[in-house]
Amino acid sequence: MQTFDAFAIGDTIYVPSVKQTETKVDCPDCLGGNEWTVSMPSGVSHTIACPRCGGGQAHYLIPRRYERTLEIQEAAVAEVSIRRQKAYKGEEVHTSISYNTAPYIGHIDAEKAYSSHDSAYAAGQKLLADEQQSDNERWRKERERAKERAGQDIITALRSEAEKNTKEANEKIDTLKEKMLEAIEHPYCDGPKLSATYTGGPKELTSQALADWLSNLLQEADIEGWSEEELREVLCQC
Repeated sequence: MQTFDAFAIGDTIYVPSVKQTETKVDCPDCLGGNEWTVSMPSGVSHTIACPRCGGGQAHYLIPRRYERTLEIQEAAVAEVSIRRQKAYKGEEVHTSISYNTAPYIGHIDAEKAYSSHDSAYAAGQKLLADEQQSDNERWRKERERAKERAGQDIITALRSEAEKNTKEANEKIDTLKEKMLEAIEHPYCDGPKLSATYTGGPKELTSQALADWLSNLLQEADIEGWSEEELREVLCQC
């Protein structure tokens, strides 16, 4: 059975509403650190961007958090609308009442209008509590989903990091190959420098000149400091 207060034109009504502002919160997975440290049983550890917030790049997190305040608006009834509609099935007739107000605060359904500030405030407090409970439930479910997908998130992040490192390594190795091919095609311009072992003697390739040339190539390719293990790691796909 429908129950609500009915108001006449000129009556004062009070309407509660909840205003909300999105608040910035730290990512619940990395706690604002933007990174995860993933340790393997072998003792190897990796630092990866947090999959949840994208390493701090996400503009917002889902579900969002809000700061809410209760507002009670007062207005006079300027127009009353009554609508009667028969149920799609059966003989029940549904009656709905709504109001337009002065000053205009919206098209107000009867169940959202109250005769006193106190009753509107009490109803508004319930609105606040219900929305907060709904928020908490969304966050609880999201935390459960986060736990369930954490393993997949780690795999995805490690694969992405490996693909990035592999691409960078391949580019550097390609650069090194190009330099070596240029040295083969143009040995006098791009190859190791020839020098005479004694004054007036013939110019020849010395081991030091070859070592210096290779060192310069590795330095330009930016892989000189890589260990064999590091090269193997970035060239292996997860």
